Parts: sequence; structure tokens; C-alpha cells
Amino acid sequence: MLQLDVNRYAGHAEAALLREQLEHDAKDAVELEARLLKASTAQHTAEVALLAAQEAADSARAYTSRIRTQKELVDQRMLRARGLLHPVRRVPEELLSQIFLHLLAPYHWFNFVFQHYKDMRVVPFACAAVCRSWRVTALSTPKLWSLIAFDNSDVTEASVGAWEAYLDAFESHSKSAALSLGLILNHPVDTAICSALEGLVYALVSRCKRVHIKMLSAPSEGTIHVFPEFLWNAFQTVRELNLAAQGVAASSCTIDGLPALLCLQSLTLDSFWLPWDQLPALPTVKYAALRPGLEFGVTADQLASAVSSMSALE
Repeated sequence: MLQLDVNRYAGHAEAALLREQLEHDAKDAVELEARLLKASTAQHTAEVALLAAQEAADSARAYTSRIRTQKELVDQRMLRARGLLHPVRRVPEELLSQIFLHLLAPYHWFNFVFQHYKDMRVVPFACAAVCRSWRVTALSTPKLWSLIAFDNSDVTEASVGAWEAYLDAFESHSKSAALSLGLILNHPVDTAICSALEGLVYALVSRCKRVHIKMLSAPSEGTIHVFPEFLWNAFQTVRELNLAAQGVAASSCTIDGLPALLCLQSLTLDSFWLPWDQLPALPTVKYAALRPGLEFGVTADQLASAVSSMSALE
């Protein structure tokens, strides 16, 4: 395009060029005007179509939402109806209670308890959480709450409240049922935490018929066993006592201060030993398995002394 000086009049030759340029530009302007009109029309048509599509999409979404809500309502009605018609609802409460107890059957083997005690702890609560009728059955089945596993290393200052609720649930729901306790000793132990749970543990231990204590680490200086002072005094009703250790020095696998266990009928020692010359006789024990381990260096005379204190062995 020519660069023109608007402050002067074009000469003859320049005027001829300008007229020719104007003629071409006029044709281009007409053509561009027609193309602009077509483009504007196409844009308007597309915008109208887009608006219609958006309205149609909004309408379709609203319709889909209504249909989905209706289907969810129908599904819920079907689910409730099937639940009410499910054969499990016809299971008598007594049979349902036995099914709950069957879930705990493997855990009555203490070795299994110590491997899976965290799973075992939730069984009663899981049964009680399914529905209202299962909760009533679970809470009215004392034996479901009769097997307790407790690892002191799981107890921290932050979890004391939860452990209090856990132990209190077993203490209240087990009612008068005989209890079985699996106690795992890990160290170090915070004596303040022990004191916080002492009352609940004492109430449970005093009702135990079966107790298995497994020591996984020896107490270090300044630490103690879990509730040792009062624990033994609560064992007056224990009929089966198992003491075991794993990965602990022989010097740490002894227990002092064991009281007279007037009801004890079964005693098992695994990698453990007792100071028999300092302990009261066990005249009610009918079964004993003494496996102290070579590290204790127990002699035949010591074994004989231990056996002689259990006059009722069969």
C-alpha cells in the first residue's frame, strides 16, 4: 500500500495509481462485507444451537438425576425387603449366639491368640455392630466377651482412655462368665499408665480361670512387669496357668511372690522357671508341663523338687 502525504495534492501519475487502488479496494470491501455477513450469520446460528444444546443438556441432567433418585429409592426398598426376608433373620437367638462363639473357637489356643490377638480383640465388637438384633444377641452372650488378650506395649498415654473403655466393655458384658486372659509383656512399661488401668485389669484377672502370660522382652532398670504386685494376688480363682518367654535371658524368666493358687489344676512353663523353694505347695495341680529350656540349667533334683510340690499330679 502506498504511503501518502495527506498535506499535498497528488500529481497526475500518482492520482492514476490511487484511482486504480481505490477500484481494487472497493471490490475487496464488497467481497469482505459479504463474507462478514455470512460469518456473522454462522456465528449466530452456532450460538443459538449451543444455547439450545446447553438447555437440552441441563434438562437431560435434571432428568437423569430424578431417575437416579427414583432408582436409589427402589433399590433401598428392595434391599430392606430382601433383608427382612433373609433366612438369617429366622435364626434363633440361641443359634446365633453359638455362631458368634464359633468365631472365637480358634483363639482358645493361646499360641494362636498371641499370633492373632489384634484380630481376636475386635470379634465381639464386630458381631455387635452388624445390626440392632445382632447387637442385642452379642451383648447377651457373656462368653463372647470372655477371652481377653492384652499387650502392654499397645498401651500409650494417648490410648489409655480407649483401653479403659475396651476393658470396661469386657468386664461389664462378660457378666459372670469365666474369663481367659492372654497377657503379653513387653518393656519398658510406664508405671503411671499401669496405675491408670490397674483397677480394671484387677477386676478382670480376679475372674479368670485360664491365664497365659508371655514375656517378649526383659524389664530394664527403672521399669517393671505389668501390674506385678497385685496381679498375682488376683489369681486365686485361676485353674490353668501358662508362663512362657521368647527371646528373653534366663535370669529374667523367673517370678517371685507367687501366692498360694488354691484352685490351680494345670501349670505349664515354657522357657520359664519358678523358685520352687520359695513358693507355696500346689496340691490341686493335676497336670504340669515343665519346659524351662537348657539355658536355665535345671537339674533332675530341681525337677523332682518341683514335682513334689504338686502332690495331685496324674
